[in-house]
Amino acid sequence: MSLEHCREELHLIDERGEVFTGAAAVRETLARLPAAPVTTLLFQVPGGMWLANWIYRCVAWNRGWLSRWLE
Repeated sequence: MSLEHCREELHLIDERGEVFTGAAAVRETLARLPAAPVTTLLFQVPGGMWLANWIYRCVAWNRGWLSRWLE
């Protein structure tokens, strides 16, 4: 796992040492919160991970623009 790769997308390393990236890292992070059943619904429906990955990529590709817009 390179520094450049870490800059490109979110990484989560769980307690077993398993590495999750991108939307899967978001899903695993949300799954650990008290409201997990609600916050992970999108990821559980058919096509949900595909949609989550697409949304994640859109946000990641526009991260610079979104950061400036949110300031």
